[in-house]
Amino acid sequence: VAMGTQASAYHLSKATGTPAVLVLDGRGMGLSAAAAVKGIKDFRSDSGIAGVILNRISPMLYPRLRDAIEGETGVKVYGFLPERKDCALESRHLGLVTAAEVANLKEKLSALAAQAEETVDLDGLLALAKSAPALEFEEESLPAPVPGRPRIAVAKDKAFCFYYADGLDALERLGAELVPFSPLEDKALPEGCSGLYLGGGYPEIFAGELAQNTEMLKAIRSAVEGGMPAVAECGG
Repeated sequence: VAMGTQASAYHLSKATGTPAVLVLDGRGMGLSAAAAVKGIKDFRSDSGIAGVILNRISPMLYPRLRDAIEGETGVKVYGFLPERKDCALESRHLGLVTAAEVANLKEKLSALAAQAEETVDLDGLLALAKSAPALEFEEESLPAPVPGRPRIAVAKDKAFCFYYADGLDALERLGAELVPFSPLEDKALPEGCSGLYLGGGYPEIFAGELAQNTEMLKAIRSAVEGGMPAVAECGG
């Protein structure tokens, strides 16, 4: 499959007329940081890149990198973040370790916010954001809500946690009552449910715990074999 720009940050910026701010990992860079910014900015004539934030650089190096980037590219630099190993968010396949698994997440985010207030031009970024035009859009049309408010069991725990909020909102607007349950912890599906939704996540990491919960496995098998409509996606 050819690699394109569909659903990229560039696509979103172009579709909404929103100025783009490039976050550049400047660790170990010198003048090459300016080359990287220029290359990405000019890769598309309508890139929309109007600013840069430098990541993982020291306060001593920042003024020189800022001056080099602004002097060579004309793109404004809105500050930097130093490397903060105490605030690191680890990655695994498919993306970051999920929020529910990160110890002291609120403390890490608070520390990063405090750092940004100190070394990032937040007022400048807000002014840049306000320069974007107002958005105009039409609400997505949905079928008429179904009668009876059917209950749909939605798997939600550490193993099943990848959902799009707009999809869940659409189900509710269509008349469904969404009832969360945990395939890891619960022993049975929620009472009175007439549908099952198993979303994405990392069930392979919790395969042992899921396999040991034989009551839930039997409940799901019985429901599906009994004709309950079920949707499973990604890890689900």
